[in-house]
Amino acid sequence: MGRRQSVVHSFSVIEIEKLYLEISFLFHQVQVPILQGSDFLNLALHWKIGRLIVEYEQQQVTNDEDHHELLSQLSERLTKELGEQFDFLTLEESCKFYLTYSLSSQNKALNRVIGTPYFQSSLTWNHYRLLIHVRCPQARNFYEKEANNSNWPPSLLNHFIKKRLFERLSTSTNKENVLRSAQQGSLELFSNDNETLSDL
Repeated sequence: MGRRQSVVHSFSVIEIEKLYLEISFLFHQVQVPILQGSDFLNLALHWKIGRLIVEYEQQQVTNDEDHHELLSQLSERLTKELGEQFDFLTLEESCKFYLTYSLSSQNKALNRVIGTPYFQSSLTWNHYRLLIHVRCPQARNFYEKEANNSNWPPSLLNHFIKKRLFERLSTSTNKENVLRSAQQGSLELFSNDNETLSDL
């Protein structure tokens, strides 16, 4: 048993070093533009980091334990050399970000042309860290577009996701007024599940 675990969870120094160098190269490529405020480049960085890890795992890693071990070793090296922005959770979210935004036909087409999917122009990494946890594609698309069009800060986006705006809006008899209020960032949503948005 112990021998099998050592084989399953053993990633060579060379493998970890190769992944580290590729991520480090991506980071240094966009570091100055990111410091100057390019949200798109920051999003593209996380998406590409996710792609590197996922593509490596598709060749080498076969289970959740392997995945956890790989990210642990990689994050330890990256945080030591590049800072806390590459901790375990961020690498995990980068993988999920890549997987989530590589599935639609529109994004597949854009991936072939520019190497990254399309991201809403006013949204940041903090927005997408919330969006990747919305399981329903239709709901995620709704929140993404509304957050962009109405300039929702991450805190307001998080509020609407937690209060299930998409699901409640779909059952409301007054959709236009509810959506208009949400777009203005002024919607007060009930925490009681027995009350619906149509009551507002």
